[in-house]
Amino acid sequence: MAGDVIRVLLADDHAVVRAGLKSVLGAARDIDVVGEVSTGREAVESAQRLKPDVVVMDLMMPEMNGTAATKEIVANDASTRVLVLTMHAEDDYLVPSMEGGASGFLMKTDADKELINAVRAVAHGDVYVRPGAARLLAKKLTAK
Repeated sequence: MAGDVIRVLLADDHAVVRAGLKSVLGAARDIDVVGEVSTGREAVESAQRLKPDVVVMDLMMPEMNGTAATKEIVANDASTRVLVLTMHAEDDYLVPSMEGGASGFLMKTDADKELINAVRAVAHGDVYVRPGAARLLAKKLTAK
């Protein structure tokens, strides 16, 4: 991360959501939103071009869903981390997202309180999930 500023790409098909995320992240001096996209395909292309530290990725987008886009982004550049930000339940999407290469998973309902810390965590190489989600992951891993 150049100069310790975390470069973020926002990927969500709703402009109002991207605007809200940009506003929340704008409160952090160490985070710079370098791009915004509305499809999974654009997320992959922009991640290759912009080389962000973190992509904040919605799961349900046109052209390519967030899980497929995450897989491509991580395969193309392992230094780019993906934080999934979704309205969909962890029960259904957490494990596939993490198996697809995501470094974190955050519910949109928690974004106002947790987004900045989640972006910082994944940018610094940590995994970010809520405690309840961590239990779900642990349960899935021990079931294998």
